[in-house]
Parts: sequence; structure tokens; C-alpha cells
Amino acid sequence: MIAAPVTVRHARWPPAAVASPGERAAAWLIDATIFWVVWVSGMILLIETGELGDPPRLTAPRALLWAGVVWGMSRCYDALSIQRWGSTAGRRVLGIEVRDRFGDLPGLFAAAARSVTRTPAVLVFGLGLVPLWTDPNRRAVHDRIAGTMVVRTSELEPADERQGGLVGQDEEADATEVAIRRADVDPAEAGWLRAVAAQTETRLDVAAPSWRRGDDPSATRQRAFCMLLAALIARYPEHRDTLVRVIEQHAVLDGIRGDRERFLRQLLDDADGARQWLELPDTARVRILVDAPAQPHDGRQPGTRQRR
Repeated sequence: MIAAPVTVRHARWPPAAVASPGERAAAWLIDATIFWVVWVSGMILLIETGELGDPPRLTAPRALLWAGVVWGMSRCYDALSIQRWGSTAGRRVLGIEVRDRFGDLPGLFAAAARSVTRTPAVLVFGLGLVPLWTDPNRRAVHDRIAGTMVVRTSELEPADERQGGLVGQDEEADATEVAIRRADVDPAEAGWLRAVAAQTETRLDVAAPSWRRGDDPSATRQRAFCMLLAALIARYPEHRDTLVRVIEQHAVLDGIRGDRERFLRQLLDDADGARQWLELPDTARVRILVDAPAQPHDGRQPGTRQRR
């Protein structure tokens, strides 16, 4: 029995998470088999009742009507399942799902447009499927029409509305995002780290409202993020390996010689040194950056996934 889907409402994914044509074909075959059984069952009933003539004709009006009904049922099932969970039974078995370009589940209109246009994409000599092998994101014609992508569920990372969607190979990203990617952390912890990074600006706004007017506010934000990671090592020792990997990969620390973690821990105990490194004014309240627990926006503990 297939378990009920566990849906991440907003998600992001790396390029490698895009589903392959083989995975999509296998998922389609499972879904098609379900409705083939429905169609065959109905045809047997129509034949037994003599509705298709003698001998039975597949082109009889009732046969064509039943085929249209089954097609409509399959399209409604596909669209509603995608809109609600991102996947059908077949996609669920293969571990793939449909997302829009912002990382959300497709809306009903987009899901319906995708489901309906998939039929001509397949029937017109399969030409609508050619982009599965030529498009870098493996989007068929019906994916392009609906603005969707098919991705592996296991590689989705929780994200807020501003961060969702494909993490492009050529995407320009700041040092914090690059460090998270290079640290090769699991998706749940990556989502937590991005939430921590998003909180950093808010903490700086409270600790030193003028920080955005400094010479390099981007560097200040990234350094504050690294200090926050050092504080989190003490708060969540079970995640130390992950946090240290991100610290080691962060470009803003490239000028630090020796143990980066030790350097950051020393700054936590040296407010004046921290202000100088962060390029904050003497009035900045450095402890505000690290005192409050840093958890994802929904309050979950690091390393856990949201369940719905």
C-alpha cells in the first residue's frame, strides 16, 4: 500500500535532482495501467450488454464515449493529484513529483493545462517529448506550457517563498549559499542553514541598525552568519560536523589562518574584536547576533523535515 504523501510546500532542488526520462516513463506506465484496467473493465461490460454491436466494434459511439470518459477521468486525476501532492500513484512509486519554477506545487490551472496538453504532446509522433533529451532541465512541451519541472522528491530541500525552485548551475550566489552547497549537507539541514542565514539580517538590524550603510554590508552579513554558526556548534553539538563543514567552505573566512572555528569562538568572547571584524560601530550589541536560538522560521529543530 502506498503511504500518504509527505509534502514540502515550498522547496528548492539542485540540477541533478531533475527526473530522468526513464523515471518519468515508468511513472506514466503505472498510472496508464490503472486507467487501462478501468477502460478494459468498461469495455467488457459494454460488450456483454451488446452496446458495441455484433460483432463488437471499437469505433461504436458508446465505445468512443467510454474512451472519452476514461481519458477525462485520467486527466482530472492527474491534475488534482499534482495540485494537491505534486505526484500521482505512479510518480509516488518512482519518487518523483511535479513543481512549478518557484518551487511550489502547481496551481489548479497550471496542473490542468499540463495534464490536458500532455496527450497531444505524446500522440503527435511524440514530438512534444523530444525536449526531455534536449532541454537541460528535461522539460517536455507540456512542462513548458505549465511552467513546471519533474524532480526527485528525495532531493527537495525546504525553502521559503523567495528561495524556492531550481538552484541553477550558473546561478550567481553569495558566499553563504555557495558554502552551504559545497558542504554537501543533507536537504533538511541545508534548509535550516538557509533559514539561519535569512535570520542574520534581522539580527544585524537589531544589533546595529546602521550596518547596511557600512563599506561592505554583504561581507558584514556573511561574517555575522559565520559567527552565528560558531554559536550554534555549542547549542547543537550533534550538528557540529555539518556546521564546521560550512565554516570551512565559507569564502568570507579565506583570509583567516589556522583553525577557523577557534577564531570564531574567540570572537564570541571578545565583543570589541567582533565589532572590529564585523565592521560595526562601537555601539553595536554583538551578543544579540548569537544569544537567541536560531531555528527555522516554522520553529522546527535542525535536521527535521516538515510533515503534512
